[in-house]
Amino acid sequence: MTIPELSIKRHILAFMLSALIVLFGLIAYQRIGVDRYPQIQFPAVSILTNLQGANPEVMDAAVTNVIETMVNSIPGIERIESSSRPGVSMVIIIFELGKDVDVAFNEVQAKVNQAIAQLPDDADYPVVAKLETGAQPILWLDLSGDRTMTQLSRYARTVLKKR
Repeated sequence: MTIPELSIKRHILAFMLSALIVLFGLIAYQRIGVDRYPQIQFPAVSILTNLQGANPEVMDAAVTNVIETMVNSIPGIERIESSSRPGVSMVIIIFELGKDVDVAFNEVQAKVNQAIAQLPDDADYPVVAKLETGAQPILWLDLSGDRTMTQLSRYARTVLKKR
């Protein structure tokens, strides 16, 4: 006997089986664990170096290129993004998704320690940090009005933050 024949000849049994499947589905749906904001950690490490008074060209040649050259040999790099501004060099290393961010951080730290000897003497020690996507703000709010700054801050803390 096929399923269509069973459904026609014993329609109450077919209805009860269908109702049972729907009931199990509803129970499973209510108990399923879903996180609204899942923790996704992209393996990325940033290197920030300061050199007071240096223009972007000097920062690029003396700091950014030196750091890029040293960290370029680390395995598992997807891409390297860098920017040189007056007095500041920022290098962001983005690794392949399978790379453990802690291992990547240690490898970058070791390469940066090797690069310190090649950096200018008056450059600050490079700051190596993991980029955490969950730590980035999702909303910037600018508050202005005819009140004092203290009153606006109090309003933001007591009213807007709770909402």
